[in-house]
Amino acid sequence: MNPGIARLTSSVALIAVAVLGTDAALAGSPANSVRSATVAVRGARSEDELHIVQAPVMPPVVETAAELPERSVRDVSIAIDTPEEQTPADIAAAKFEQLPFVLEGAGWQRPWMASEFFWTAPAVGYRPLYFEDANLERYGHSFGILQPAVSAGRGFGQFMALPYQMTLQRPHEVVYPLGYARPGDRVVYQAERLEWSARAAAVEAGVLTGFIFLVP
Repeated sequence: MNPGIARLTSSVALIAVAVLGTDAALAGSPANSVRSATVAVRGARSEDELHIVQAPVMPPVVETAAELPERSVRDVSIAIDTPEEQTPADIAAAKFEQLPFVLEGAGWQRPWMASEFFWTAPAVGYRPLYFEDANLERYGHSFGILQPAVSAGRGFGQFMALPYQMTLQRPHEVVYPLGYARPGDRVVYQAERLEWSARAAAVEAGVLTGFIFLVP
């Protein structure tokens, strides 16, 4: 038999013995026993080419509850940062220090590929918000301690202009948040005003006139 093939066959036999022996140990061998498994290399043409391989079978190491170290709840920390001694060495810092200093002047270009980000607007629909304060509720702009008074005056004005708003946007009309800034964006204070509509102004005047005649 070729010596190379014989060595390869012996290596395969060793792996097989190790796997089979480990399974046997896990199945039912005692914790303090060491057994040996013997396997013969098949395919030998004569007894001289027959190799006997013996591989020790070690039992698995199983830790019991009594062998585990005892720790108090006070020893458990809630810190999730990695200790400085366990962080890997910054190899790139030493490499960057060896690079020459380059001053980027006018006309300097870096042909990097542009990063594209696509944002999909949420398809959220709701009924018209006649008493909404977008600057306060969406963007967080506040007048501090004067905000309750400002909100009260704004609410009274929106109530008086309710017929006008209901003419511009019907109560059963579906409104989408398209046009507003995304959550988390820094937006300056924006003055809000209603869209001019002669029809809405006529409805507003008619409703106010009717209330004047109804109230004694």
